[in-house]
Amino acid sequence: MKKELRNSGFSLKTDRKSQLIEQMKSLVVEKIHHSNKLLDIKWPEFISEKLHLNYKYLSSFFLL
Repeated sequence: MKKELRNSGFSLKTDRKSQLIEQMKSLVVEKIHHSNKLLDIKWPEFISEKLHLNYKYLSSFFLL
């Protein structure tokens, strides 16, 4: 199944870090696309609240 998905341009995100990054991206995209006004949002608070995780922990995924 993994091979078939890969051949179709898809992949399975099995590790926790990849899953959380995808969830964060989805939250941001969804919020932007479903908003009819300019967003005055505190992204760290919004993301950590939605994922029920500390933003400091989440932001560590993006450090080099």
